[in-house]
Amino acid sequence: RSWCLFEVLQTYKLLKQTDGQHNFTGLFFCTKHGVIGAPQGDELTFDVSIALSRRLATLDVGEATASSPDDHAMIVSLISEEGGMDQMNAFIRTEMLEDLSKVQVSFNDQMVGLRSSLSSKADAIESDGDDLPVVGGNRVAL
Repeated sequence: RSWCLFEVLQTYKLLKQTDGQHNFTGLFFCTKHGVIGAPQGDELTFDVSIALSRRLATLDVGEATASSPDDHAMIVSLISEEGGMDQMNAFIRTEMLEDLSKVQVSFNDQMVGLRSSLSSKADAIESDGDDLPVVGGNRVAL
């Protein structure tokens, strides 16, 4: 939708104008489970982050449309003034890439914590070998 693209353009322009000042924080990818890349709630957005990243990797904002041809022409003209559709594609992908990096760090941290928790519980079980857990038909030591 061209009007959604217009909003992304406004975010792009504000980021350029403020250069990180005035507490303007830019583009957020929001889901019903939370904001992708936000410090809290990443575990609820892991799958959505991956799915959205896949979609944005191939998105071409040049295919956006508007119900009004005049609105669409105005938005395309404004985007052309800021570097064109390729620039908007790159901006969206760069913003998602930054958020995806945050999600990856959170995911890795959670995996380390889970592995540690599981390992410490498994180490607490004393065994003489006969009561080792069976995985895939084989007894395994943890």
